Amino acid sequence: SDYVQRYIDACQPAWVGYDNYTLMDDGSLRADHWAQLKEFREVTLRNGLPFQACVLATAHMNYRIPSEDDLFFEVYGALLYGAKGIQYFNYWPPPRTNSWSFCTTDLGTIVFTGTNTVLYPLKSTSSLLIR
Repeated sequence: SDYVQRYIDACQPAWVGYDNYTLMDDGSLRADHWAQLKEFREVTLRNGLPFQACVLATAHMNYRIPSEDDLFFEVYGALLYGAKGIQYFNYWPPPRTNSWSFCTTDLGTIVFTGTNTVLYPLKSTSSLLIR
């Protein structure tokens, strides 16, 4: 939480973005998920700032392809902790490179060719339900 406070003090933002993926490719959740979200909420509340959470929508590195349940878990978990907005990582994957190790099955929200995937309507549904 100290780094978030230092950022707020230095930059005086109108809002803050929370970006900490929790869906690991072995089926587990990152152990510090709830503690990190709680700390972020406390710092933003103390400073009177809204925060927006970024949820995982594309498998890469050691993060898994999210299921419908995963997306709802991420979205509603963030909302329960006070997020005022939701964004998705990533909407359209960048060109394939070895540095990010994006999923080779092209299961993101939109694939490299511009085609919607099975995650696109799930992302849209989770977004509509929070309005």
